Amino acid sequence: KRTQMVADFVLQRQPDFVAAQEAGENGLIKNRCKVIAEKAGYQYRWVSEGGFPAVFAEGPCVLSRWPVMDDQFIDLPHPQQSGLVVRKAQALRVQWPGGPLTMISTHLSNGNDAENDRVDQAVAVYQLARQYAGPLPVFMGGDLNSSPTTPPMKFLRGEQTVNGVMSTMKDAWLQARPNDPGLTASAGAPDERIDYLYMDPGTHSQTRVIDCEVVLNQPTNGVYPSDHYGVLCRFEISTPAN
Repeated sequence: KRTQMVADFVLQRQPDFVAAQEAGENGLIKNRCKVIAEKAGYQYRWVSEGGFPAVFAEGPCVLSRWPVMDDQFIDLPHPQQSGLVVRKAQALRVQWPGGPLTMISTHLSNGNDAENDRVDQAVAVYQLARQYAGPLPVFMGGDLNSSPTTPPMKFLRGEQTVNGVMSTMKDAWLQARPNDPGLTASAGAPDERIDYLYMDPGTHSQTRVIDCEVVLNQPTNGVYPSDHYGVLCRFEISTPAN
């Protein structure tokens, strides 16, 4: 039911990208990203963060309604659960009509004692994004398990350096709705914003956040599409040619 609700939403709104986390599969359950991609007519890439595949595996994915040019994933530092869970960042570059665009999906470590780990992971994700830096912006979305005032998010939006690294990313929600808390977790009674969409501006374009909204936040017969709400942002990308 939850998968169908997400697929229906993607079909209705037709986003260029979808970044999902904790998308699961096992021997009896078809990969959730693959199911949504097939229902919506999108391409996708998914990577497992660990577990036992025959029992259950889960990880981040990116879905795109544009043709895939290439993709890669990286392991993030600081494995969890005695090394059984290795957080990943999945990047997907596509042929958008205005040129190549890249979307990254990631899921940082959970737990109140993992904030320093999340700082290192945020740096690794940012460095992955910089690999795709070019004329057009790079986007990154994920369940980052961090509130906006924490060091990992301050790093990502360029308010503090880590080991000499300064991020050039922008928090799309803060750009569009600076006075709206944008709570996303947990579904039904959200009290924190830990799900984000970031944008790293391109070198030959101007990217403006038109709006952001919390979505997939209404239940159907008592069932929510996910344990977190979704975040949907619209951007305007202007290049010298247009």
